[in-house]
Amino acid sequence: EKLSKLNSAIQAALQKLAPGQVSEPVRTPYGWEILQLLEKNPPRVQSLDEVRDIIRSELRHQKARELQATATRELAKRYPAQVNKELLESSGPLPRSEWVYSIKGTTATVETVLADIYATWSYNDISDERERIKAALPRLILTRQVVLAAEEDGILSNPCVQLKLRFIENRLSGERFWQRLAPAQKPSEKELRAFYEKMKNVFVTPPQAKGEVFRWSLAKAAATTEGLSTHYLRQVLEEKVRQLREQAVSGKLTRDDLRKLADSAQELDWFREGPNGYYFDKAFFGAKEQSYTDVFPTRDGVAFGWVEARRASQPRPFEECRDLVERRYMNDKGEEMRKKLLEKILSDYARLRR
Repeated sequence: EKLSKLNSAIQAALQKLAPGQVSEPVRTPYGWEILQLLEKNPPRVQSLDEVRDIIRSELRHQKARELQATATRELAKRYPAQVNKELLESSGPLPRSEWVYSIKGTTATVETVLADIYATWSYNDISDERERIKAALPRLILTRQVVLAAEEDGILSNPCVQLKLRFIENRLSGERFWQRLAPAQKPSEKELRAFYEKMKNVFVTPPQAKGEVFRWSLAKAAATTEGLSTHYLRQVLEEKVRQLREQAVSGKLTRDDLRKLADSAQELDWFREGPNGYYFDKAFFGAKEQSYTDVFPTRDGVAFGWVEARRASQPRPFEECRDLVERRYMNDKGEEMRKKLLEKILSDYARLRR
């Protein structure tokens, strides 16, 4: 694996290791990790055959950037734009009829400029309308210059160009439709209740359990020991705890005895799957009521638990999960409408090709 593709904490830990060494526990976004470096390949200069496609792609992009820069300069000379700087640098409300920019006799007002911006759902992170216009203005002017050049040069009358433009327009419409589907398709209360009844088995409370957990931890010296020593000490501790569990299951040890023998014991009120981690959930929700769980690993040792009681999943009342029902409804309905829109786009595309 390339080092640059790994998490930064993992990169830093691996760079300190020699092949065969094992790291200290490393904190990552996924939890705690212990790493072993198996092999390290030094950096090397790649051959031309290995990087040929990368070089070709970079040259193509570089050429495209040069052509775009040249076209932008030529369009600015051919169709110079006048900008109402006084309006953009002033403060206070923006008069909707005031002009913003003008190119070759065509004038764009505040109203038309904002309409163009809203049509693309761009710059939504800028709340002030004047600042939004300033941010979008270079792009709007360049777009208008391209359209004027295309009209004068007869490009827009070309059937192939018309086909591509229509396809792009449909694609952009589809993206805008999908982004704005939720507010545009607000479901009625009747539709939501019908959807809830149909999907009632989805809107349920998670399984729950209550009981007690007994934990044993590795010694501090073991927690900082590298390599096989830590692994060996964990195995020894696990075997010891397994024997204690067997004695508890057979009745030789009570829960009071386990509380004295464990490094820590914790009574657990009703809890659900998820917050306590995979091994914890597997042990507790895999055991029956009034029984001990299997032994399971923890971050710094091992543990097992006592399941006092369990609750099965129960349907949630509609009023309690209404927001969740609406989100699920919008996701399902949105997928249907997205498919219909895609069919329309493909239909228009096929018709134009003919």
